[in-house]
Amino acid sequence: MAIIIKHIKVKCLQCKSPLTAKAKVDEKTGSVKKYLEIYGGDRKEFLHGYKANYCNKCLQDIDKKESKSPMKFSKGDRVKHLTKPEWGVGHVLFDSTEENVYIYFANVGEKKIKLKHKDIIYNNLIEVYEDEAFQPLLEVISQANYEREGHHNVYVIELNKSVMNNYKFKEVNQGCDLSKPYVYVGNTGLTPEERFRNHKEGNKSSKYPRLYGERLLPGFYKYLNPMSYDMAVKMEEELANGFRLQGFAVWQN
Repeated sequence: MAIIIKHIKVKCLQCKSPLTAKAKVDEKTGSVKKYLEIYGGDRKEFLHGYKANYCNKCLQDIDKKESKSPMKFSKGDRVKHLTKPEWGVGHVLFDSTEENVYIYFANVGEKKIKLKHKDIIYNNLIEVYEDEAFQPLLEVISQANYEREGHHNVYVIELNKSVMNNYKFKEVNQGCDLSKPYVYVGNTGLTPEERFRNHKEGNKSSKYPRLYGERLLPGFYKYLNPMSYDMAVKMEEELANGFRLQGFAVWQN
């Protein structure tokens, strides 16, 4: 394996501004083996060993936030997780406590994020604004202001990706993001767990969850439940549309 030193183009993880880096690169594959210098920025290491490139301005912003006390977040804030950029933008579900905050991320659903544990401060969240903060699925979540009472629930089932071999499913999901889960969205007067079992047993089941259903994805729906029947019918459709606009492959009867 031949390693060469060359200058390459990179981007700031936070603001996406272009940077130039000096790095050791595999001459054959072009993969970076080690960054030697980031011009106009630097590489920052977070907890758990995660490293990323940042411009100097964003590094200053991050350093200001890494104080002796955790950041406070309010319900409705839009954020990103610095060490989990693949989760996408998140919507804060409840005001944060000193230790934790619950966030619904557009690509993975609800997560409990530690802000502080014993003497360790976790400053891995940054707020986002304007165009970046607008995410179709999060707009559905932010408008779920009804009382959580009633006997009906919405649910989301992850489908095996072989479902894309089905002509009808493929036809209605052209242009979807293949890296995201394929999902079935429904509503029920049962618990989501009972309804999933019924689907797999063929009891009043659509063929998609029966043949391709793999597991429930409670992180995408538990915050919304329970609700009235009328609200469940409405939320099923809104949730499915939110997924579609977010790039997911979706089936909803």
